[in-house]
Amino acid sequence: MEALEELEKILRPYSETLPFDSTTSVAEKLCRVSIRRGGDEESEKACRLLGMLFINEGDNPETSELFHKVKTILLQRGTPSALEALGMACFVGAEDETTTLRTMASFESFFTKAGRAEAFTMAAAVRAWTLDATTLSPDVLLEYVLGESGRSAGLAIRRYAVKETPKGDGPRDLKLAATGALALVLEMTTTEEDSDEEEEDEDTDGGDLTSFSSIQESMTGSLIDAATSPKILSLASLETALDRVSDGLSSGRKKVSSKDKALRKRIAAELESDVVIEIGNREVVELYRRVDLTRLNAFRSILESGSSDHLAYNPFLRDVFELGDPPARDASANPNSRKYFGDEKTRSRSRAEGRQYNNRRNELWD
Repeated sequence: MEALEELEKILRPYSETLPFDSTTSVAEKLCRVSIRRGGDEESEKACRLLGMLFINEGDNPETSELFHKVKTILLQRGTPSALEALGMACFVGAEDETTTLRTMASFESFFTKAGRAEAFTMAAAVRAWTLDATTLSPDVLLEYVLGESGRSAGLAIRRYAVKETPKGDGPRDLKLAATGALALVLEMTTTEEDSDEEEEDEDTDGGDLTSFSSIQESMTGSLIDAATSPKILSLASLETALDRVSDGLSSGRKKVSSKDKALRKRIAAELESDVVIEIGNREVVELYRRVDLTRLNAFRSILESGSSDHLAYNPFLRDVFELGDPPARDASANPNSRKYFGDEKTRSRSRAEGRQYNNRRNELWD
């Protein structure tokens, strides 16, 4: 365990400077030893490192092959960190939409069957499902959630999003993940042209959720519920606000009307998903689509402090967010590079300063 912690310290700067050149060997070692046979804490750290490897390597034939190698092991492990790593592996390495849909179906087995997994695991499966759904074309996603294969997933996600919040961090995390999934599906499917409405008359086999309009109404209603009901926690960050609301109850009478309004505004603002961030090279990026925020949250979960540097210099991430080619790395604008590796100019200057110090010291003693 101590050895793995030391390894994590060593690899921390690597998450910010992209030096991996032997992804397959490192990933297979992580899966074979730490993820499959390690303890909970060891497996969790190894899964994060595995996700980091996929992000470092980017989209190429190697990562596609690696994704298929690690998929079974991660599903068998079935922990939140393993599902998160698999979601990222699929996002990076899946070669086509059919492969993505099959992986999404694997995630669904964790949250569509009652009692299959605990709430935190179900939430991780929903988030991984949502991340991979961002890679689908809108018509494929719509056909999937309306079809026989994905219909149960859509209904389960809607149920978790609108259900009153039970006690516990896990169920609240599940509600947050489900609300995000609903927002994503609604955003992606409503970006299609109005010609989709012509297909409504073609799907008349009966049953609910069998047309574009019905799923749109269902999901819109779910999001309205999430944004207006004070009983529903749609954001993990609002737990403190809810606790304050609970503290405001006395003698069976609610004295929290103003707090309720503020709470609803904050939830609605989150669902609007408009975020401006400054990344490592002082570049300002505005993200306003749920698709982009879903991806950003997934990358941040794995990269943590390295996410800003990756957005600035990782060609794969810049392609994902359509930021263009990365600028030339400048050690003066990137303290991490100077801190951990240093360029040749920095090293030469240090050696020169050292020689000057030694010369002055020798002159004093001569």
